Amino acid sequence: MLRIERLREHLKQSLWFVPSLLLLGFVALAVAAAYVDQNVLAAREDLSLYGGSAEGAHTIFATIATAMLSLAVLVFSITLIVLQLASTQLTPRVLPLFLQNRWSKIAMGVFLGTFAYALVGLWVVRIPSNGDGGLVPVLTVSLAFAAVALSLVTFLNYIHRVAQSIRLETISTAIARQTRAALASTPVLESDSGGAGSATEPARVRSTLEGRPSRAVCAPESGIVAGVSVEVCMRWARENDVLIELLRPVGTFVVEGAPLVLIHGDDADTKFPLSEAVSLARERVIALDPAYGVQELVDIAVRALSAGVNEPGMAVVVLDHIHEILEMRGRSSTSGSVCTDDDGTPRFIAPQLTWEGWVSLALREIVDYGRDSVQVCQRVTLMLEDLIASLPVTRHDPLIRYLREVQEYPASTRPYLEWTAR
Repeated sequence: MLRIERLREHLKQSLWFVPSLLLLGFVALAVAAAYVDQNVLAAREDLSLYGGSAEGAHTIFATIATAMLSLAVLVFSITLIVLQLASTQLTPRVLPLFLQNRWSKIAMGVFLGTFAYALVGLWVVRIPSNGDGGLVPVLTVSLAFAAVALSLVTFLNYIHRVAQSIRLETISTAIARQTRAALASTPVLESDSGGAGSATEPARVRSTLEGRPSRAVCAPESGIVAGVSVEVCMRWARENDVLIELLRPVGTFVVEGAPLVLIHGDDADTKFPLSEAVSLARERVIALDPAYGVQELVDIAVRALSAGVNEPGMAVVVLDHIHEILEMRGRSSTSGSVCTDDDGTPRFIAPQLTWEGWVSLALREIVDYGRDSVQVCQRVTLMLEDLIASLPVTRHDPLIRYLREVQEYPASTRPYLEWTAR
């Protein structure tokens, strides 16, 4: 399952997969149309799909091929420029979001597919010579006109979506949506009892394992722990009657040969399916690591609050989405840092980000960089007040600490916006 998720994320970010499928589809359409022209429509003269000559059809296909190749190159160029602008103005970490833009890939595929369709059409057309009557592929030419019309509509849609995709609101909304979806689908193993609970529970479990054999499984290569399959670890631990402990949290870097997994109670030296249980990659993925989505939003806000940009309004937009994520994360019910069987036997331990860690990840850098901004201080204050009012009491301690800290900044005491109802 973890491999499938990684493959799906890889294909979503690839610039070749969708265009290749569309290109093959257009080639198949051109071959089918050519077959119909040669074997079904060649003897019929009552069709009015195309009334030109073979020379005219040859010119049409050549013109379409030249124009579509130019459009495909233009789309590639625009995409690269957008990637450069996003990396410079926001943060390089948002580049995977643009690589996942399906409409850019569809535009590339349609243009390249129409180009390939025209090449097949050039191959099918036979100009009359030496008594040969030639062949005018009326269906192929007619479908070529339809492909050109589709390409024009695709190009207009592509330009519109590219102009919208570079906007901060669009980017931050997409990152927040992915983060919330990952939070809803990714199992979280942190204790609801607070920071102490998530630390003492694994320690108590380890104390019961004293005297039992244990062995470490090392990382086969250097990389980031992109994701972990709790199901695979639990199933293997039950089958071998052991306790599996993940030594590196998801999102952290591990070097080749460093201990990555510790297996307690295994004296048979059974091979652990590390590649199925833990995914090592070159970069983090929001779908497997929701905290990475928060980190991306924080990076955008920090870039906006830097001296070179100095756009606190951009940071406020990011804080709106961080507010949503913390609200969802604060309300989530979690199972504890140790996964157990139905009979209560501990089977899997994984280091997880505590609630205080989530709050610090979302606010620490923004508060440090935006402490002199009236907009940022007021937005953070309103967010913390709302979270304190809506979340359970067990979630209040880190929120209250940050609220008191922000209220001590001079920017919080300067008037900015006032509402009569408040």
